[in-house]
Amino acid sequence: MYGPIPVTDVNLPINSSPEDVKVKRAPADSVVNYIVRLLDESAPDLPLKISNLTEEIVSRLKNQFLSAGYPEPKVITAEGTEGAWDRLRVEQVVTNLLTNAIRYGKKNPVTVAVENLGDHIRLAVEDNGIGIAPEAREKIFDRFERAVDANEVSGLGLGLFISKQIVSAHGGKIWVESNEGKGSRFVLELPKAKAESAGREVVNVL
Repeated sequence: MYGPIPVTDVNLPINSSPEDVKVKRAPADSVVNYIVRLLDESAPDLPLKISNLTEEIVSRLKNQFLSAGYPEPKVITAEGTEGAWDRLRVEQVVTNLLTNAIRYGKKNPVTVAVENLGDHIRLAVEDNGIGIAPEAREKIFDRFERAVDANEVSGLGLGLFISKQIVSAHGGKIWVESNEGKGSRFVLELPKAKAESAGREVVNVL
């Protein structure tokens, strides 16, 4: 049976010392190794309509947005977004992007848009929050990297790293567009049929 890859960050007090962070990162390294193994054991790719899945995820997270002081996210869907993917893994990526929007969106409206690009689909989650500094954008999908300083938001930052591994395993790509202080737009593209040569990129877990 295939379940979701554990993506919950290791939470730390906001004023954690470098020594505390180092201690907490040790078990997180074990999680990264576990992730790599799980990606090798992913479920078969099955027919899936990304528009429907996105609406389901937003509906499930609606109360989290409302309780955090956000309006209900706006969802823009399109026809022709069917493809063959590992549902649980794709669901995990979209959920992570939406929960990040809750964390960093400053209670401003969030929009989720799904597009049909012919042989690909594109999904974008856009917030109007704190944005990401240019120097942080280059490494935000690396292990233990986050959009803001550790003194502002707790956690170790594995969600986007894991999301990138999942997207890469599907032969897709993920990136961020952002204006610091104005918000961010996380974009993922997935081929509707994974190429034979596509696979997970090699991850250095040492």
